[in-house]
Amino acid sequence: MECRRSAKTRYFSRGNSIRSLQMAVGTKLTRRELYDLVWSTPMRTLAQQFGISDVGLKKSCDRHRVPTPPRGYWAQIEAGKKTKKAVFVEVDDARLNQIEVGTHALQLPEPVRHVIEVQRAERKQHAERRRAPKTIVEHEPIRDPHPKIKATARELRATKERSEIARAKAEGMCGVEIGQASIERAIFILDQMARAFEERGLPLVPIGNGMRVEVGPDSAILRLIERVRKVDHIPTAEEIEAEARRQKRLSRSWNDESTWFLGGYDRSYPEKDIIRTGQLSVQIEGYTEGVRRTWADGKLQTVEDLIPSIVDGTEILLAARKAAREAREEHARRWTELRRRRQLAQQRGEREKARLDFFERLGAVRQEATLLRDQLSQIRGSIGGASVSIDRMIDWGERRLASLEAQLDPLRIEETATNAKLFPSEEDDELFDPLGDPPDGHFW
Repeated sequence: MECRRSAKTRYFSRGNSIRSLQMAVGTKLTRRELYDLVWSTPMRTLAQQFGISDVGLKKSCDRHRVPTPPRGYWAQIEAGKKTKKAVFVEVDDARLNQIEVGTHALQLPEPVRHVIEVQRAERKQHAERRRAPKTIVEHEPIRDPHPKIKATARELRATKERSEIARAKAEGMCGVEIGQASIERAIFILDQMARAFEERGLPLVPIGNGMRVEVGPDSAILRLIERVRKVDHIPTAEEIEAEARRQKRLSRSWNDESTWFLGGYDRSYPEKDIIRTGQLSVQIEGYTEGVRRTWADGKLQTVEDLIPSIVDGTEILLAARKAAREAREEHARRWTELRRRRQLAQQRGEREKARLDFFERLGAVRQEATLLRDQLSQIRGSIGGASVSIDRMIDWGERRLASLEAQLDPLRIEETATNAKLFPSEEDDELFDPLGDPPDGHFW
């Protein structure tokens, strides 16, 4: 039965660009709205309009318990056959009912989105390739590979006769480990990658464990990898006999404490065999949110076809890493500035306390001088000159009063306050913060 199309569904089905979808995707969809979309538009088409992969869209549906059409559903509709639509079931969990789809791509920094849009526009200028199953072809040996990969090509070809696995992981090589059957193909891919990156102004530098591409302080490490498959090892007759002998020696050592077993405790043959599949992929080391990092052989593509996309993806990833680095640097700069301002605020608080102490000392000195002056006046008037001891007491009091009055001299007060930097002008204030006191906690 054909699905009914809501207004939101018709909006998505018109093939609008990611830029025109920003308002739709920026708001949260309910489970019901996403259900209506996935049952009225093919997942792959809908995912492209959201700017994500169909696998990512399927995972979002699964996480929020939104049923999706089974395999072959849209083919049956095109053939005019009747189809059965899964029933939508409400859930009580409010968290499941709010869904954000495609937010990774839309939340990328503006420079990264700009690179993505430019490259998408360039790809639209090329004719669409015929989407037919791709087969891996054998490449003729390249006689003159790119200088950046010559050492790798020489090492891979040198190991072809002496080992089933070819490795080129020494200094100045591309960090490749592949089966013999894929040697010339790997050399071809590395050669084309080196030339494609060079044309884009991004030289490829072999570093032993991969290939590095740098733009300023930002870099990406790429690796050419062959997918392997593990299968159960079928032991040969010789391996079975060797294992039996090992088990016999091991049993003898267990039963006789005087016997020391030197045969090893691992089985005489491996549990699994590693099969080289010939399927290659290029992967970028590390993680950058919302940016593609793997390009692999598939039913409709080979790594050779994906080399332009690999170069584009690397450029996008480098732009994303640059934006992330600049955000980290800005965060560190702001944190350093905030810490400096907090130190200034702390020092201003200490200075404020010193100012209060200064005034309290002046008050105490003034109070003592007033009291001493009154006492001396009374003593002189009543018992002055009565004895030598009284005269010495008056003499001490006058000297003490002179010392206190010297401390209260305006010039002396100014000198003390200036030396302690208690009341500087705004221009000379080393602790002045034009923004005032910084916020508490971890806020800017």
